[in-house]
Amino acid sequence: MDSSFEKKFCGAEFWSTNQTWNSDNPDFTECFHKTILAWIPSLILAIFSIGEFRLFKPGRKNPLITWNVYNLTKILLTGLLIVLAIVGIAFTGITDGDDNSETDVYPVDYFTNILYLFTYIW
Repeated sequence: MDSSFEKKFCGAEFWSTNQTWNSDNPDFTECFHKTILAWIPSLILAIFSIGEFRLFKPGRKNPLITWNVYNLTKILLTGLLIVLAIVGIAFTGITDGDDNSETDVYPVDYFTNILYLFTYIW
């Protein structure tokens, strides 16, 4: 039973009992993969990273966290993730621009990539 919102936002149904439970190879629906399995970890990361901002106050003479190889590696890898999220948004836009019916792009594809970008920047 697909609602109109699910069809417009994801292009498919959100939950299918037959696909999830009554199957030899159970799996979640594509819409569930693109929403819940992508958004919940981003939300958890954003919630738990709020406390990190107090460690990097500008103008502090002795910062609580000093610059070292470990921190610089984390910053570089986060920068790489930000670049990959931007590439993902661009790739989604390019794929949306073609007229191929096999590569349908829905708003959930944009929203998830933008959510990843904001999560990495956060």
